[in-house]
Amino acid sequence: MDIQSTSAVGSSIAFTQGNNSVPAAATSGQATGVSTTQSTNTTQQSQSQDDLKKAVATLNQLVNITPPPKLSFEIDGSTHQPIVRVTDASTGELICQIPSAAALALSQSIGQIPSILAKQQA
Repeated sequence: MDIQSTSAVGSSIAFTQGNNSVPAAATSGQATGVSTTQSTNTTQQSQSQDDLKKAVATLNQLVNITPPPKLSFEIDGSTHQPIVRVTDASTGELICQIPSAAALALSQSIGQIPSILAKQQA
């Protein structure tokens, strides 16, 4: 819920939720602030749409990177989990790894718990 202050004949406060606007209080005159709030919402929506269009254009440019990133797949030797790595084809730099190295280390640590418990019981 947005709270907006507008001024027409006096000053008023309008509570806005989505496209609905309800005047809450007016200090003088017959000001409601509804039309001002609705035009503000329309302006905000058009700005949001413009921002969305810019973001889509940027993503489309990033997707068309030359050369494309390289995908590699392997199985981790200690946890036997599949690993997907995305690397920069030109530099070999690791961009992303799924699961992360930290997640693999945690999985390996959790996998060692049964053997530790078995040693303690013996």
